[in-house]
Amino acid sequence: MNNKVHNIFFLLLFSLLIHSNSMLYAQENFKNGYIVNLQNDTIKGQIDDRQWTQSPTTIKFKQKNIVNYTTKDIKGFYIEEAGELYVSYVGKVDNTYTKVDDMHRSGTPQGFMQATDRFREDAFFLRSVFLSSAYSLFIYTDNRNRTHYFLQQGT
Repeated sequence: MNNKVHNIFFLLLFSLLIHSNSMLYAQENFKNGYIVNLQNDTIKGQIDDRQWTQSPTTIKFKQKNIVNYTTKDIKGFYIEEAGELYVSYVGKVDNTYTKVDDMHRSGTPQGFMQATDRFREDAFFLRSVFLSSAYSLFIYTDNRNRTHYFLQQGT
């Protein structure tokens, strides 16, 4: 009898640990901010700040309900506490390899990329690094943790 209680106790404890661990990874981190919709309206609410190591392709925005937005849905967003402005980008991005070991994956002789493979179409949010009336600098970190810089003349 005592052994059964012992086993049930450990089973419950194990279940609790697994459940609490999955909740930690799924936690949301909503911070005050706003989105700019396609009509240039600023809509205040809260944004799930994931403190991205790679540039986001989608965000969660909350007013009354939680809504997912992509670069096709909004022009950008701002997280007040972090002081971070992100703008939507849909276009070409450099796809070349930076490590010699990765070049064999290109499928071309001697590992060289074909000219058509150098850029790929993509959509993501660029993080603003510097804004002025003359120039704006944005940063993008891709899924290979490569940093790309985008310079925009005028705003």
